[in-house]
Amino acid sequence: GKRGGGYQPPTTVIEIQETPESVEDFVLQQLIEEGGWGIHSENLMLKTLTGLIYWPICFAPLPGAFTNLFQAGPHDLFETDFFLQRQLAIENLEASLALEADFIAHITEIARKKQGIANRLVSWGLLESVTIDEWLTAIPFKQLQQLSQFLIRNLSEYRRGFPDLFICYESGHVEYVEVKGPSDQLQPQQRAWFEEFKRMNVPARVVKLLVRK
Repeated sequence: GKRGGGYQPPTTVIEIQETPESVEDFVLQQLIEEGGWGIHSENLMLKTLTGLIYWPICFAPLPGAFTNLFQAGPHDLFETDFFLQRQLAIENLEASLALEADFIAHITEIARKKQGIANRLVSWGLLESVTIDEWLTAIPFKQLQQLSQFLIRNLSEYRRGFPDLFICYESGHVEYVEVKGPSDQLQPQQRAWFEEFKRMNVPARVVKLLVRK
């Protein structure tokens, strides 16, 4: 496709004297300098939380899904029919977690009971940097519910392309930020995510660094 074509997400331009060693860390510090916190987590954050929420689904003993005791997920985890094969179980789980208190209790209990067990979606290292309680306090319930429900239905296409940074401002407002250096362009999968953010009304933007001439 045309370079730079497709959906154009909200973009903030920051002028710089020279390109920093890590554009993500530079922007992260710029955004939280007046308070709050953030982390450069890219795809790990949403995949990890989704993996915890849907842990019983991922490890359900469907025929052919597991062929040895050491698998970190079913063979079809990233196949297009993963959701279709488990649709009823997924919808039943979601119905049981419709209330915020039940949702939070479920994730917290899974994180405690399954600590350290390999899961292709879950990064335990990320949860050492930011605890599950901190994630659940920062991310609004409805927002995490929307994002995780979308991802579990679209793992084959959307397991990549999530924005670089998660930012939680001092006010409690959160947003997802994709950072682009002077010569970088958004990839098609990243644009696709931003289209979904707009549909879900999830705060997200691109921060573009430009070298001042």
